[in-house]
Amino acid sequence: VSFGRTTQGDGAVRQADVFYVVPLQNDGFVNLTAEVRDRDRTNRAGPDSRLGNAINHLIGETDAQDGQFSVNAVVPVDALTFYAHGLLDKRNSSAGALYRLPSDVRNNPALYPNGFLPMIEPQISDYSLSAGVRGVSAADVRWDVSLTHGRNDYHFYVSNTHNDSLGNSSPTAFDSGATGYTQNILNLDLVKKVGALNLAGGAEIRHENYQISRGELGSYVLGIASTIAGAQGFPGFMPENEVDASRSNKALYVDARYDVSRALSVEGAARSESYSDFGSTLDKKLALAYRPHEDVLLRTSASTGFRAP
Repeated sequence: VSFGRTTQGDGAVRQADVFYVVPLQNDGFVNLTAEVRDRDRTNRAGPDSRLGNAINHLIGETDAQDGQFSVNAVVPVDALTFYAHGLLDKRNSSAGALYRLPSDVRNNPALYPNGFLPMIEPQISDYSLSAGVRGVSAADVRWDVSLTHGRNDYHFYVSNTHNDSLGNSSPTAFDSGATGYTQNILNLDLVKKVGALNLAGGAEIRHENYQISRGELGSYVLGIASTIAGAQGFPGFMPENEVDASRSNKALYVDARYDVSRALSVEGAARSESYSDFGSTLDKKLALAYRPHEDVLLRTSASTGFRAP
């Protein structure tokens, strides 16, 4: 359990962690870790001379609450080793947008006679889990097969705000919608050493999905009271913003390193990618390492890179 805060007297952080180990046979284990953290905001905004030197803005760390849980396990069974590791994270936070003065055209004096500071309050959920098995074949090839699944959800909420176009009947808090991303990866990795030659390679299949979900109607709609639509601070995603897009990718890769001598080694690598929505690419790498002295290593490399749009 820990506690701390800044020398300015704000930003207090309260945190508690627990770690528990379950030992298994043949050096196997299951590690469990949990953490909760509550962080108060910091604010380094100066006084606003337009409103009697009041501090109206928020500049600094956000107010946030986190909960995390992780697991890491290794289970040897005869000549095979099964493993798994995962992480679950939940976070709520609160940050200020820009302060609206009472005279600001975006302000409704009937709702906020002294102006207002919209608060953006996202709720984030993130998790991933990997599981696999590894071993050594009769030909002395080390192999590893794994499957990974992960997802991130980022949900936007705003409070202490309004939709000016809805007039005095506007809500003061909104659900502005969400983004989400999911990824699944299947991997096969192979490693073999033949004298001074180190060989590695493998294959990967990846599938990913990206989503944008609309906010509630009042968070983006244009009413009749004014031409300023949407929740101030973070207008909601509209129906035309919604996205549900997926793509898959297949890859093959190889890496070879040859130790010419104890001081000199040469390495080459290549990776071929094929995307369902974009096309194919081949990236290459060549590297040279020279150690003239046990405390000195000289290394140079040239490679190409690629990132699908």
